[in-house]
Amino acid sequence: MIDTLANKLEQDHEILKEITSNISRNDLLKAQINAIEDGIFYSSLIVGERLKRSSIRSSIKKRLDENFD
Repeated sequence: MIDTLANKLEQDHEILKEITSNISRNDLLKAQINAIEDGIFYSSLIVGERLKRSSIRSSIKKRLDENFD
């Protein structure tokens, strides 16, 4: 049973390594920006302030990578 689970985990790990090796740095930054942007946007709504998504995105880009397009 443990050997089976260990083998499955190892296979899944190899699959995950393959998937992540195909993701570019730019794609990872986009995913980070989207996740952070959503968090900030929805948090601002909770406190009653409506921030523009474009402003949020611009600020995040500058902080993560000023050369990011």
